[in-house]
Parts: sequence; structure tokens; C-alpha cells
Amino acid sequence: MSEKIKHFPGEELKARDIREGKVPAVKHRPRIRYLWSAGIAMSRFLEGLKKGKIVASTCEKCGRIMVPPRAFCEECFKKLMD
Repeated sequence: MSEKIKHFPGEELKARDIREGKVPAVKHRPRIRYLWSAGIAMSRFLEGLKKGKIVASTCEKCGRIMVPPRAFCEECFKKLMD
């Protein structure tokens, strides 16, 4: 047993406890009215998945291969063109 569990004992929460009102819960169905783009890199990745392909970005500067693709390399901050 880890140290964290020894100091903070508790009980496992079950779905039944929520249904029976033993645990406070709020039911809310938001009206989602907004859309936004996944971006150039992620859109290419998702289109590739539809076609059964895995698309990646390769950084020409540091050689990193990134899946899913990125618009820039997080290591050297070079903009990725492919």
C-alpha cells in the first residue's frame, strides 16, 4: 500500500452510489453551438487515418519524427513544411 493511501483512506465510488443519491451529482446537457478546426497538421493526420494511413511530421533540423504531426518542432522550434 502506498504512503498516499495510508494517509488518505476512503471508499471506492460506485455508479450505484450516484444513482441512489448517496453522492451529490449534477446532471447537465450543454448546448454546444461552436466548432473549430483541428488545425493543418492534425487535420492531415485525421484524413490519413480515414484512409488507413499514419501521417507524421519530420523535422529537417533535428531529425525528430512526430506522430501525430505538428506544425513546428517542440525541440528546436523549426516550422515544419511536410
